[in-house]
Amino acid sequence: MSAISRGIFTAVGLNLIAWGFYSVCLSGMEGYFSPEAWQPGGVAPPIRALHNALVYLSYGIGFSQALHISPLIVWLTARRRFEFVKGVIIGALITALLCGGCFALVFPYVTSQSNVFWR
Repeated sequence: MSAISRGIFTAVGLNLIAWGFYSVCLSGMEGYFSPEAWQPGGVAPPIRALHNALVYLSYGIGFSQALHISPLIVWLTARRRFEFVKGVIIGALITALLCGGCFALVFPYVTSQSNVFWR
């Protein structure tokens, strides 16, 4: 297996781990977001903001991968593993393109703004 293919699999694996982490964090917040919690005075704004950020990071993993792929690229470049860096960049681009398209198509259905985008 070449360094480029190992880089692609590394990027995809890191994205799967990050998606799992965001999902676990969201599932731990279920108790805060019962239907009654969304009524005025139900949930504190900082908790609601954290929940919304995790939803965006979870569904938009192609965009949030900058948090974990960029440091990997910097670290690999410092170690002069340029072929591996090429693979990581290719894997990150594949993930961003696939997830970005799915995010743009699916996310309006998930949000309350769906009637604005899809009539």
